[in-house]
Amino acid sequence: MSDVETCWEDLGSRWQLSLRLDGEAVSGLGVVKKRMRIGSAVVRMGGIAGVWTAKQHRLKGYASRGMWASVALMEEQGYEMSLLFGIPDFYHRFGYAVVLPEPLLHVKTGDLLRASLRHPIRPVRRADGPQIARLYNRCNALRTGTTLRPRDWACFERSPGFKKPGRAIFALDGRGRMAGYALYSTIGKDGQDLLGTLNGVERFRVSEIAARDGSAFETLAAAVGRQARRAKTEEVDFYLPPDDPFGEFCARLGCRWSITYPRNRSAMGRIVRLVPLMEALLPEFTRRIQASRPPWKGVLQVQTDIGTAGLDLNGQPVRLASPAQRGVVVRIPQMLLTQLIMGYRSVSDLTLDPGVTIPPRALPVLSALFPKGHPYMWWSDRF
Repeated sequence: MSDVETCWEDLGSRWQLSLRLDGEAVSGLGVVKKRMRIGSAVVRMGGIAGVWTAKQHRLKGYASRGMWASVALMEEQGYEMSLLFGIPDFYHRFGYAVVLPEPLLHVKTGDLLRASLRHPIRPVRRADGPQIARLYNRCNALRTGTTLRPRDWACFERSPGFKKPGRAIFALDGRGRMAGYALYSTIGKDGQDLLGTLNGVERFRVSEIAARDGSAFETLAAAVGRQARRAKTEEVDFYLPPDDPFGEFCARLGCRWSITYPRNRSAMGRIVRLVPLMEALLPEFTRRIQASRPPWKGVLQVQTDIGTAGLDLNGQPVRLASPAQRGVVVRIPQMLLTQLIMGYRSVSDLTLDPGVTIPPRALPVLSALFPKGHPYMWWSDRF
């Protein structure tokens, strides 16, 4: 493939790769520019999107070449991490591991209708984007996996299935200010988006919901229930993390959860630059150590297949340790460390994997640094 030209174009919000053979584009992908939270920390993340290869040029290694070129570009451009939403059994070849579960909250339409409509409701307008972004950023300030929405955020882009963005509604408080919002869409039996009609609806989906405080949840539940009743669906699927406060509210109405843990597909991530990533996470590491106070101080040297990063835990704040500083050595493959950083798996679970070496005395402090959580990325921020 020495005659294949690798061409990158900076389109502002994304990098676009084209692999060209004799001037013809035969394969390509995009790298979306994002800022993603790891707890309270924010890192630069490149989102792999739109991977394609022309049918007549498949099985020639072009997609693999594009993937490795994207990793090299992200390293060169200073990204700490990368995420993608991928097909089964392919992206692990490039160091990507599953990092997000797929939770769903199911509530019967009739149970949603038991809630009361306590606030006025109106449709969301495009001009409402900045105040939605402010509320979203506040509600997700510590949620690993969420992206940081900018001040000029326009409005919702996607709904589950990467169809049209859906419809959004506002709940207004007594002063006419936003008390909360919900984004919903309708899906037909053939999987097509039925946003323009309520005939033949198979599923009613709410892909984002948030409120300034819990007082608006009852109104949002009632409003969603009314829309679902119009669509003649018996149940509503809420796409949200299992510790979301709206899910807690729905317990009083009656609900059930389903959570899928993909084996080797869907939301997958990898570390691009290990030491800069650890440096960006130092404030969050300090916050976690202060909260848990593990009975251990010293230096941790975390060895991976893409390099070593040291953490000095002798005092506050947590600092990077130099390679020369001696300490306890833990060995964790990059893919598994990515899962730890995202809070997808626990340290104790990881010790069962091959290639992992964690001395017993390091377990408490590693568990404090990398607690298992509920990482999530809302559908409108996916790529």
